[in-house]
Amino acid sequence: MPAVVSTLLDDPSWDGIVLLAGGPEAEPLTFTHPSGRVISLVKRKTVREVAALTQYVNMVVGPETGLMNAAACYPTKKILLLSHSSATNIAKYWLNTTSLTPSTTTAPCYGRNGCHQLHYSFNSCPILEAYDPETKQVLGQYPACSVAISPQNIIDAIKGTATTVAA
Repeated sequence: MPAVVSTLLDDPSWDGIVLLAGGPEAEPLTFTHPSGRVISLVKRKTVREVAALTQYVNMVVGPETGLMNAAACYPTKKILLLSHSSATNIAKYWLNTTSLTPSTTTAPCYGRNGCHQLHYSFNSCPILEAYDPETKQVLGQYPACSVAISPQNIIDAIKGTATTVAA
């Protein structure tokens, strides 16, 4: 996420503000940007408050979470980062939604339409290292499907130039 947000905020043609949301467990994932246009709502707003906020923002970007499901009831633009589901399975009736599918080269476990498996531990899902595209430094280890959607694909989707499956 920092690579995506930094690339967007460093682009003079993109004038957005980024609100970071999540539960207390997301606090280590929050970050700041020199532009001052990253605002963390983590631990400052309840899940209900953030869910309600999704109707007032221009776009919601995220994986298959409760927040994305809450945003689905509004016409707000959404970029859904698929993990275990297919676009048809989760977002078929969502309005204004672009679903980004993991690369099956990077995450063959995703298959043609998602693995459709709920993961209760890391034992059931391959873990891969994610790298910063500029510095090539390891950012951490994450489930394969989350590493298999490139930051550039997410940036292109946000900017409206994505050539992805639209749900």
